[in-house]
Amino acid sequence: MIKKEDRLSFIVILFLSICLLTYTVIRAITIGITFDEGTSFTEFVPLSFMDIISYKITNANNHILNTLGMKLFSSLFGSAEFVLRIHSLLAHIMYMTFSYLIIKRLKKPILIICGFILINFNPYLLDFFALARGYAMATSFMMGSIYFLFMIMDNPTNKKYVILCFVFLSLSVMSNFSMLIFYSSLWIIFNVILIFQPDFSIKKLVKQNIIPVIVTLLLFLILFEPIRRLNKFGGLYFGGTTGFWEDTAKSVIATSAYGQSYSSDLIPILNYFVITVIILISIVSILFLIRNGLRAINSNIIITFLILMMPCAVSILQHLFINGHFLTDRMAIFFIPLFFLSLLFFIDSISISSRYKYITRLLMIAFTLPFFIHTIKAANF
Repeated sequence: MIKKEDRLSFIVILFLSICLLTYTVIRAITIGITFDEGTSFTEFVPLSFMDIISYKITNANNHILNTLGMKLFSSLFGSAEFVLRIHSLLAHIMYMTFSYLIIKRLKKPILIICGFILINFNPYLLDFFALARGYAMATSFMMGSIYFLFMIMDNPTNKKYVILCFVFLSLSVMSNFSMLIFYSSLWIIFNVILIFQPDFSIKKLVKQNIIPVIVTLLLFLILFEPIRRLNKFGGLYFGGTTGFWEDTAKSVIATSAYGQSYSSDLIPILNYFVITVIILISIVSILFLIRNGLRAINSNIIITFLILMMPCAVSILQHLFINGHFLTDRMAIFFIPLFFLSLLFFIDSISISSRYKYITRLLMIAFTLPFFIHTIKAANF
């Protein structure tokens, strides 16, 4: 039987989800076509399936699954703006569903509700769920892969979860190539989970990596030609070259401020907020491992912190070794849910103690309200 508080949190989140979906549906209907959407529709949608996935026209504007979604729905229902954006709206439903399934691990209703708001109420992220672009789709598939990673953590021998995790990862990359950074990061974390299992052995590690290797090889076969062509014709030009904090973190913070009248005051506050949260989680994670030993790496707080920090590390390494650009603006929106997932499970870990239970819940509400109000104020059609 479902507990009363669990039923209450589900009803609240269902209501919030309906409100958010209504918002993105209205935007998808009313907002005029953007330049990038128009380019995708006129240049790539008329191509055949094979020409789309092989990048016959070499242009980074061709987000493969987004283009195929536009092609499918326009062939069925015509070329109205709303029709071209249906797949993004479906991705929004998927994003909200997986974000709820992940934060259900928090158990406490107030943390679940606040967590859902923090992960879902961002005006810049919501924009892309109402546009025929690949960024929001990529983030939605990423959330699915994270959910199945948690399932692997709970059931490390279950092959079904491994398949689903890496299939969702692959779909994320096919929605937008910038997600290759997250793909490699999650594969590393997957192996960290396996290494710190009580019954770990090299033989088991190799065996459990067979599925990821097969999925990765298939993804490589699909993406080799598009990336080769993009590289050859200078299509991999977008991004920053200054540094991860300046290019990626600050650009995500600035775009999340959404150009509101108070943005000049909000952005510095958010910068300090992000830095403070990361420092606090780092300290608590280290203390947690010292107290509980390395086996405690397979815990919610450590895994979500790794999920946040590993893409940062991979991004820096790819810049150092292959001179790749740092992700900026819309290419980096997937860091928004990663940051808040880490924050949520950090709050959850310190709220276990009855001494801090009510303080942390009040803090959670205090964190959440400004983000909720900001999104409401920034909402527009």
